[in-house]
Amino acid sequence: MASLFYFAANATVAPVLPRFVKEELGRGNTVVGAVVGAGAIGALLVRPSLGRLSARYGTRVLIVAGSLVGAVGFVGHIPAHSVMALVGLRMFMGMGQAASLVSATSMAMELSPPERRGEATAYVLVGSQVGLAMGPMLGEFVLNHSGYRMVWLTASLGMMSSMAAGLAIRGRFERVLDAAPSRAFHGAGLGPGLVIGVGHLGFIGFNAFVPLYGRELEMGGVAPVFLLLSLTVIAIRAFGGSLPDRLGPVRGAALALVLSAIGLVTVGATHTVLGLYLGAVGIGAGSALLFPALAAAATTNVSDRDRTAALATFTLFLDLTIGLAPVVNGAMASAFDYRTMFIAAAVYPLASLVMVFVVMARRLPGLERRAAIAT
Repeated sequence: MASLFYFAANATVAPVLPRFVKEELGRGNTVVGAVVGAGAIGALLVRPSLGRLSARYGTRVLIVAGSLVGAVGFVGHIPAHSVMALVGLRMFMGMGQAASLVSATSMAMELSPPERRGEATAYVLVGSQVGLAMGPMLGEFVLNHSGYRMVWLTASLGMMSSMAAGLAIRGRFERVLDAAPSRAFHGAGLGPGLVIGVGHLGFIGFNAFVPLYGRELEMGGVAPVFLLLSLTVIAIRAFGGSLPDRLGPVRGAALALVLSAIGLVTVGATHTVLGLYLGAVGIGAGSALLFPALAAAATTNVSDRDRTAALATFTLFLDLTIGLAPVVNGAMASAFDYRTMFIAAAVYPLASLVMVFVVMARRLPGLERRAAIAT
């Protein structure tokens, strides 16, 4: 529930923020990308400390703190009428998002046997994906009826609901001062992190510019697109939660990246509303499989005390992508058009596919054999 409310609050703003920057502040695609991706800078600043903070205070505290940061940040959007103010707020909120994502994933793995960590991660992410499905429709509804100010207040209320759910967590997540991680970064997260960082460049760009692309296609709103993408992820993770473990990280990641590339090409090549919906299904299916498979790979043969540090290292690359992808894709859209941007973005998951076999396959042969036996 904490993840559901947290990601619903963030997703409430997803279709609204690009329009606010472009239409209210009068800025172009590159600036839209910079504002949307600014949270990654704050996440990068706090990421190296998450392992030690989790060990000292417990993952429950980090979830509550992350939600509090988000609530304060969205209230701060109300008086923010400049690009610099929005960038500063997004950086501040990025710190909270980093803490919430890593802590929720770490909790899921703590409660699961090692051979089912991919499945556990998939299931806990169902809650966050339900939030991502609900948020955009709520955001567009509130914007159309009450304006930007009420959107920011609604998102802040969602963050406070996440904080309340986090406070209700009991029992298993106390401080572990005697098992503090030995390092801020962990090498096990580097290979999977590089794969997800490059592979998600197109996915993050899709999320950032679909609101503007939808207006080009003369759609009344793009909330249904976000809803379909999220429902695809929910269905695959809820009913195929064991797929990441059964396929293994290499085959699971490879399948995910191919699906993402097909989805991005479909969106750009068709330039139709139907093509946008079909592409969203492919992108959603790829996203559903990629994170659980790679999170399991990042924690393979990692001790309990270093698990959060390994996940923090792994998701650090995701932060880099969140910060870089909107700017890179925004520059491509400004130089050419949205269609070209989406087609070009398919190169990223394909490049990441090569990295899966070059960077990861040699490190995880034992895990792949166990996956083949289980299948």
